Amino acid sequence: MHELDPVQIGARRTDRWSWDTSPLLADDDPADVLLIAGYHHTHAPLAHAALRRGSAAVVEKPVVTTEEDLEELAKLIDGGGRLFACFQRRHSPINAWLRADLRLGEGREPMVYSAVVYEEPLPARHWYRWPASRTRLVSNGCHWIDHFLWLNDFAAVRRATVTSARTGTFTVYVELVNDAILSLVLTSAGGSRYGLREHTELRANGVTATIVDGARYTAEAGSRILRRRRVNRLDSYPAMYRGICERLVAGAPGENAREIRAVAELTLRLDAAAARQGPGS
Repeated sequence: MHELDPVQIGARRTDRWSWDTSPLLADDDPADVLLIAGYHHTHAPLAHAALRRGSAAVVEKPVVTTEEDLEELAKLIDGGGRLFACFQRRHSPINAWLRADLRLGEGREPMVYSAVVYEEPLPARHWYRWPASRTRLVSNGCHWIDHFLWLNDFAAVRRATVTSARTGTFTVYVELVNDAILSLVLTSAGGSRYGLREHTELRANGVTATIVDGARYTAEAGSRILRRRRVNRLDSYPAMYRGICERLVAGAPGENAREIRAVAELTLRLDAAAARQGPGS
């Protein structure tokens, strides 16, 4: 366990764990897998170090925060490096219902994906606000950008725009070459008794699927309810880690460079455009 801040290690130490405040593994410190979950700007350098030494890297979002880190990571993945990105929205049971109810496999009508996401306001000195962490588009918006691209098999981007309001609210529009559309609003304006809130609607082939807070799912067509389900919104996390562990043990490859590049390039492009407009949060 490597932790830069020894205060975070605490006193709950046992003989099963080895603790170190070094930011990187030593040359004689063997590891088959690195689990990377730290300050956002440290994810890519740690992943680079892991892949260079032949270890697999399991990386929390965001995978990268700079274009330079993305280029280096893509080269290492193309060279056989195994990286597993922790985008838990891919692992929700809701995805199977989305694909079936919207008939996404038929490819007859492009998807319209609309999401309004409320995030808790952050303290002024929170590390998410550090310049190295970029804006909330990189910190959290990447989840919805990834989910949209993943559902569309990472089709290329035709057009992408973003507006950054003085209140720190971001409004994103993305159009893919398959005519699918993403409309995403990220804000911390207002209040919530529930923490993070989400209202997402996906429309295709005459069907509307609605996801509320990652837990309540409804699909409807005309006057009919096709499906109504409720899940624990945290279930996607153990499902994600189980899936990653199974792939690791089986020696399966991780994410391919094309998918990593598609999500990161779009996210960083939108983030840079938002930063030019003013101080987002």
